Amino acid sequence: MVKGSQHPKDSSLQMHIRQFVVSAAKLPISQDAPEILQMRVFATDEVTAKTKFWKNLIKFRDTTLNGAVSQLHMEMAGNHRAKFDTIQIIRTTTLTKRNIIRRPKSLEMRDSKLKFPIIKTIHRHSDRKYRKVYQAQRPKTYV
Repeated sequence: MVKGSQHPKDSSLQMHIRQFVVSAAKLPISQDAPEILQMRVFATDEVTAKTKFWKNLIKFRDTTLNGAVSQLHMEMAGNHRAKFDTIQIIRTTTLTKRNIIRRPKSLEMRDSKLKFPIIKTIHRHSDRKYRKVYQAQRPKTYV
């Protein structure tokens, strides 16, 4: 006696997933040959496989790496109902080098001598005896 399914196989109940090898390359900018990327993707058809290939990379912008990872977990839980334990992060990178940052607005913010004006100033008494801890009016933060 052979162990197996007691029900006859119904082809409509099976997921017809096949394995595709998708290759891609960046647009050539200089005379050098661009790097070719190749990935094995499981999908139902060729179009879905190509879509999964390009949607595999997810980018998040945050001031810290921990903040970007928490954004990833929240986005995957909200849009795809993925639990925290089921998400595997393969690699994370932070943009630090000047040649990695491409947007002009982001390049402006990388300047180490960047200064912002102080817009809100709270005027206080110069003499300590006139300063109050509790006051009846709210402080005015404008000039």
